[in-house]
Amino acid sequence: MLPSGGVTIPRFTRFFGRRPLRFRQMPTSPHSPDNPLSGAMDGLSWSVLLARWTEFAQASLALPRDQEGGRWRAAVAPIIGLQATAFALADLGRLAPDNRPLALERAEAGIRASAAEIHALWAGEPLPESIAEVIDDARAALRLAASAGAEWRVATDDFVAPNPAPIAQAALDAGFTGDLWMAAPGTRLAPGAPCAFARPETTALAIEGAAGPAWSAQRQCYRQIDDTGRVTADLVAPVEAGLPAGRPLLVPVVEAGRMVFVFNERTRDAWISAQRAAGVFDQPPSVAAGAGDGAGGNAASG
Repeated sequence: MLPSGGVTIPRFTRFFGRRPLRFRQMPTSPHSPDNPLSGAMDGLSWSVLLARWTEFAQASLALPRDQEGGRWRAAVAPIIGLQATAFALADLGRLAPDNRPLALERAEAGIRASAAEIHALWAGEPLPESIAEVIDDARAALRLAASAGAEWRVATDDFVAPNPAPIAQAALDAGFTGDLWMAAPGTRLAPGAPCAFARPETTALAIEGAAGPAWSAQRQCYRQIDDTGRVTADLVAPVEAGLPAGRPLLVPVVEAGRMVFVFNERTRDAWISAQRAAGVFDQPPSVAAGAGDGAGGNAASG
C-alpha cells in the first residue's frame, strides 16, 4: 500500500532455479477481497498476522520437483518467511500504533535470520539473482515501514497552507517529540495532495481544510512547471523513490521534537505572489502520482 498509504508490496514472481517460483492466487492488495486477512486485521498481534500470512504463502507456493539439490529445498522456509514478512509489513498500519514498534523489531529480526540462513546455504557462492531479490524486497519493505508515519491530505477546494508554527507548537505542547513536515505557508494545494506528515504518528495536529491522519509512507509534493513558467501539476511521490524534478512543497517544521521552522510574512507573501503569477490561484494544479505512488492509506489511530 505505501507509497501513498502503506508499504510497497514486493514482486512475488521469482525463479526457483530455472523454474518459476510463484505465489498463486496472491491478492493484488492487502485489502483486496481475495486477501484472507482483509477486514480482519485490526488488533491482531504481529505473531498472529505473520502466522496467517505464512500459512497462506505455504498453501500458495508451487515448488519444483526436480534435482536442483538439497539446498534449494532447504531455502524454501526462509524464502517463505521473507515474502510473508514483506507482505505483512504492507498492512502494518492496521495494527494498533502501540504494537508497531515491536512488530518492526520482530520483522527486522526475522528478515536478518532468514537472510543469514539462505547465505549459509550458498556459502562461498553468489546467491541466485531471484533469491537475492527476495531478500532485497523484504529489506526494502522494512525500510519503508520503518519510515512511515501519519499523513494529512487536502480536503477542500480552496486550501491555502497556513502558518505551520502555531499548529506545530500545539503538537509539541501535547507531547509530540518526532519529526513534522508541512506545506510552506501560502501554498495553494488541490484536494488529495499531502499537506503534512508526522513521524511517529500523532493525532495532536489540527489543520483546517485537511483530512487525517492516515498511516502512510512519507511522501513529498513536487510542483511541476513548464517552459513558460506555468504550473502543470503537483507530483506526489514517496521520499524513498528518489528526487523527481520540481519544487518540494512540504518543508521541515519540527525535527526530533524541536521547532526548526521560522515564519516570515514577507516570504509567504512573495510565495503567494509567485503562485498567482503562475496561475495557481486561478486553477489549482492537479495532483499527479509519481513513480511508486498509489492511492489508499489507513486511518491512524491512537
